[in-house]
Amino acid sequence: MNQRQKKSKMYLGFGDSPDLFILRGLPGSKKSQLAREINALYGHTGVILSTDDFFIKNRKYNFDYSQLAEAHAWNQDRAWDAIDDNENPIIIDNTNMRFRDMRRYVEMGCNEYYITFKTTPDTFWCSVEELHKRANCGIPISVMYRMKENYRRAKNIYQVLNGSD
Repeated sequence: MNQRQKKSKMYLGFGDSPDLFILRGLPGSKKSQLAREINALYGHTGVILSTDDFFIKNRKYNFDYSQLAEAHAWNQDRAWDAIDDNENPIIIDNTNMRFRDMRRYVEMGCNEYYITFKTTPDTFWCSVEELHKRANCGIPISVMYRMKENYRRAKNIYQVLNGSD
């Protein structure tokens, strides 16, 4: 068992733990803005980790669905590095609509971090059409509708770790 696997064993500590925020919401729902606001509350000392960053080349966003699994693995590696570096806070800026989208981050952080789920209000206050216009990211609107249908409310980390979706 390597060091990272050891860290992902299920032990939950409380007290003066650093914070891991898992942001949730449809594209265009202002997750990145929320991430920056949370980081500002910490004096810009933390890290914001978004799978979308994988698709930015030469300052241009070029989403490629065929690379999505690789992009998520890349972002999870960055999360491990942030945990190893004791970053505080760590902010995961992904859609995270299903339990399985969040599960790996929860497994990584539950030993050392206090984990908070934050869903952007615009995910439910705005229409999918409005969010699709805002996002302008190349994701088909039909996929965004499906993402919204797949949303599962996360009450706590145990539900994410043990839930099926």
